[in-house]
Amino acid sequence: MLMKTSKYLVLVLFLFGLSGFAHAGSDTSFDVLVVPTLLDSEMDVWYKTPPDSAPAINAVSAVTKGQTFQIAVFFSRYQIDKKNNADITYDVQLKKPDGSPYFEQKGLKGYAGKTLRADVVLLCGNMVGVSFDPEDPWGDYTISVIAHDNIAKTSKSKSVKIMLSKWSLGEKPATFEDFDKWYQDYHVAPKPNEAVYAYLTHEPLQDKKGELAFAGLYFFKVVFVENKYLVDHLASRFEKATEEQQKKIILMLHWLNMLDKIKATPEEKAAYKAWASQVVLPDPYGETLSGGQQDMLWAEFFATGRIRPIRKLISNLEYSKYKGSIEAYKESKKTEEDKLNAYKDAVFQSAVWSLASNCKQHALVAKYCIYLHDNGKLSANEKSLLGVILSKVFSQDNEKEQPKHEQKNNRL
Repeated sequence: MLMKTSKYLVLVLFLFGLSGFAHAGSDTSFDVLVVPTLLDSEMDVWYKTPPDSAPAINAVSAVTKGQTFQIAVFFSRYQIDKKNNADITYDVQLKKPDGSPYFEQKGLKGYAGKTLRADVVLLCGNMVGVSFDPEDPWGDYTISVIAHDNIAKTSKSKSVKIMLSKWSLGEKPATFEDFDKWYQDYHVAPKPNEAVYAYLTHEPLQDKKGELAFAGLYFFKVVFVENKYLVDHLASRFEKATEEQQKKIILMLHWLNMLDKIKATPEEKAAYKAWASQVVLPDPYGETLSGGQQDMLWAEFFATGRIRPIRKLISNLEYSKYKGSIEAYKESKKTEEDKLNAYKDAVFQSAVWSLASNCKQHALVAKYCIYLHDNGKLSANEKSLLGVILSKVFSQDNEKEQPKHEQKNNRL
């Protein structure tokens, strides 16, 4: 069992799946909602989006051994004191399939401090992270939470089940079209247990230009780093894999410093390492000199749903001072400086296009960009250019005033 602590913050919540929880008609009694989720423990989706937005908190119903999930606990209709302070604590217990206790934590921080309003839904301050051990029994575990409104002197309990099931390679995503959707939706609804099959079956080593497909490979590197339990499952496929799949396994395990997971002779491993060492991933957070680095940042966003790669992409707007360098290069002396300036112009244009395009396609990108524009401590140039991008995105027409995914309002 793992326990992780995250920050707490007050946010107005308009989730489709939680609206009934937040506003239960004439019911004014204290309430609690328990959501097991695979979302990132930092919960940027909650803390780094505008207060009036609707964070998508995707629930998970089944996990496997070694896989970490978070227990997100939400509170509504609590009481506040004369200074607008709320005071909520909670206890959490996990029971095995036979009903016996697995673990218990008491007196966890729900919320302590000022709130915007008494009808704002709150996320727990201490979010518990859980992973099951090899010796734990398979089956349905029960997560029980008792929340305490210490101002109202009242408590509320809720329970939810989560299944511990055996990992299998599976056959999903089945087609490349399914894979593309799986990739695009991963930041909202992570499915790491399908990552080994997806990587071996659908992710190419090379792109259409015959160059190493850095962005896609980097996506999976991030997924495997975030889900270390998958590494043994990936390594176990080596002996039965095709030649290309073996190359992908070697590369990934080399990047993860886990080549020893492969069953091979020392000589074979040395040869694998020598080959893989020639394939170096660019640093997406270094000086950006290629579109490939920006593609890797987008890959990280899709793999984690975090705000960090979006912030780096916005920083590339500072290359606006090189605008026009591509055209100027044609008539220049073509020095290294001329070439570098042209690269930076291309990076700037790519950053503008990709930020605008992904704001339209993905609600969370738009929310992060709005949050960073208002609260991100951007430079004057970054803020101005990001403002122009957002203005164009949201003024296309009435139908596109908010991202397509946001219009659907699919939650939980």
